[in-house]
Amino acid sequence: MKKFLIIFTIFDILVIGFLVFFFIIKKENNHLPDELFDDKDMTNISLDKVKEEFSKEEYYIENNYERYLKYKNEHEVSIEEAIRCVNSNIDYEFYTNVIDTDLSKGILILVNKYNKLSENYVPDLVTMGDDYSRSGLKMQKEAYEHFKDMVNAAKEDGYTIYNISSYRSYSTQNNIYNRYVKNDGQKNADTYSARPGYSEHQTGFASDIITTSDSFAYTKEYKWLKDNSYKYGFILRYPKGKEYITGYQFEPWHYRYVGLDVAKYIYEHDITFEEYYEYFIKNKI
Repeated sequence: MKKFLIIFTIFDILVIGFLVFFFIIKKENNHLPDELFDDKDMTNISLDKVKEEFSKEEYYIENNYERYLKYKNEHEVSIEEAIRCVNSNIDYEFYTNVIDTDLSKGILILVNKYNKLSENYVPDLVTMGDDYSRSGLKMQKEAYEHFKDMVNAAKEDGYTIYNISSYRSYSTQNNIYNRYVKNDGQKNADTYSARPGYSEHQTGFASDIITTSDSFAYTKEYKWLKDNSYKYGFILRYPKGKEYITGYQFEPWHYRYVGLDVAKYIYEHDITFEEYYEYFIKNKI
């Protein structure tokens, strides 16, 4: 009887020890997605299996794998959402891990809260005609040609659209941003205004159309643009519901030229330019 108790006690100790060891290991690897663990046999889960689940997603990038795991664990989101967010760099705080905009990408250069233009950057500009813009405003040459096509097509459909703000220099953006900061504080200003060097308007590819009022989202002109702008190479740059990715409030008036093929893809797949750039441009170097 005494021998049996000793054996039983040793067995208990071994079982408890195994359980403690298992939960320590699981805790150390708590970045593993919970849904990948099989309740019936949790010990069969491997890191290879976890990676396989991530790699099935459409916009998976091998070099971002560790960041996907960390983001998913910290924010308790789906694998798809973790990939979407990390590919957009929002696992970093805005205005951190900033790099210079890669100007070699031409019309597909990315300027946002992680990619910055120099103070001296000026694109290939032309002055816009009065039929397409407020007097004297400028836009990047290729973007303007397509903008004119878009305005003319809208006119044929019975809509009048025109540019009210396109290219802005670093200095102009600096003045605008500082005025907003003075009025609303930096935290609030950062939700709707770019810091100098981080504004798409400095690229010459962006256009604010008709108004910068939120009410524009309820107009027939906005609906036409939302449904047709991609046909002319423009995208709604800061869409509703994607504020956490773009870093800006929904701007129904702000359109960005990216070319016909890219605009069509972004429109049809309902993704942001950040997501497109990371997977199709930066990842394909």
